Amino acid sequence: MPTSTTVSIVFELLGAAVAMALIKIGADGGDFSEVVNYINTSKASQIIFGILLSVVVAFSIGAIVQWVSRLLLSYNFQRKANWVGALFSGIALTAITYFIL
Repeated sequence: MPTSTTVSIVFELLGAAVAMALIKIGADGGDFSEVVNYINTSKASQIIFGILLSVVVAFSIGAIVQWVSRLLLSYNFQRKANWVGALFSGIALTAITYFIL
């Protein structure tokens, strides 16, 4: 499953923090339940929730854009005016260029 660099880095740092906390707890002779004392769980939860929320928002917006484009371009395709395809293409190219830049 493809993943972004941000997701990889966030979870690598979280895993490293857990590993270091376990090493420190093991050296001090503590219990595994003390891991939450070493990691800022509220901030980690916020970051993970933000990542999941961005996936949901991206999916929803993508679905809406797909629905609108199919509504504009697919039905009665032979009778559509040529300017509808040109307008949609112009908007799509502008959005892609804006995203790249």
